[in-house]
Amino acid sequence: MPREYAKNLFSQWSDEDFCNQPVFDKLLFQVLNGQRAVNLAGIQPINLTRWRKAMRDGDRVPSEREVKAALIRMERRQYVYTDEDTGEVLIRTRIRNDDLA
Repeated sequence: MPREYAKNLFSQWSDEDFCNQPVFDKLLFQVLNGQRAVNLAGIQPINLTRWRKAMRDGDRVPSEREVKAALIRMERRQYVYTDEDTGEVLIRTRIRNDDLA
């Protein structure tokens, strides 16, 4: 059965490292967590077009370059891992925080 919601922990909003990220990166992290394609392990296909549309601000849609730069920053902080060979992204804390696996 497909999931209808994603867990958003209150504790992440008091975590110093998470809160110190740029707002754009925090929004992308929320977008990644809310994608229907993400599985229980936290893996999903890289879909820049869908993510960019979800992150639009009025008429302004972020560029692929902006989203890729945010992914790189989040990977450096160990929030995600991107695998260019498989075309997938892993949300590193998904299994630990979701309580569904």
